[in-house]
Amino acid sequence: MIVGGLLFAVGAYVSYHLFGTVHTRVSVWLHPFSYPDTGYQLQQSLFGLGTGGIFGTGLGAGHPELVPLPATDFIISSFGEEIGLFGLVALLIVYVILISRGFAASLAVRDSFGKLLASGLSFLLGLQLFVVVAGVSRLLPETGLTTPFLSYGGSSLIANYVLVALLLRVSDSARRPAAASRHSQPTPDDEPLVGAA
Repeated sequence: MIVGGLLFAVGAYVSYHLFGTVHTRVSVWLHPFSYPDTGYQLQQSLFGLGTGGIFGTGLGAGHPELVPLPATDFIISSFGEEIGLFGLVALLIVYVILISRGFAASLAVRDSFGKLLASGLSFLLGLQLFVVVAGVSRLLPETGLTTPFLSYGGSSLIANYVLVALLLRVSDSARRPAAASRHSQPTPDDEPLVGAA
């Protein structure tokens, strides 16, 4: 993990200096109100989350249209404005339950491939959600990822449905009884003789 973290840090530093898009996203992340054009989406997202407060403005009573492209990567700010902090935490708890059930299925399944598949898919779902919420709330630079099952986008929705279908298949495999071993199968010597007195 240390080597991976160091390689990531070096790659991020090099990308920041080589690619203009990465430089712009990091600059907007650090100083969103200094960039009226490129930082406008993040500014409006923060205003929307602040307007929602604790309990929100109510469903349909907010103004998510003030955030550019609110149905894609900034849909969390739209929900945060209308359902508030309590509603947003409840929504995130639903995601946490889904992710934790995926990890539980990975622990319960007997084959090693199923364990790796379920834990990897659950981690992927959790990472995607973390990156989206961190980007909207300015904890991390915005990446443009979509929120699973909420954001507009056909390919993202299909990919997440496939992800959940695979988790369901692993969970089903974990709940099935273990197959009987070959040694517990009856042998011809154990079978009773037909017609024996």
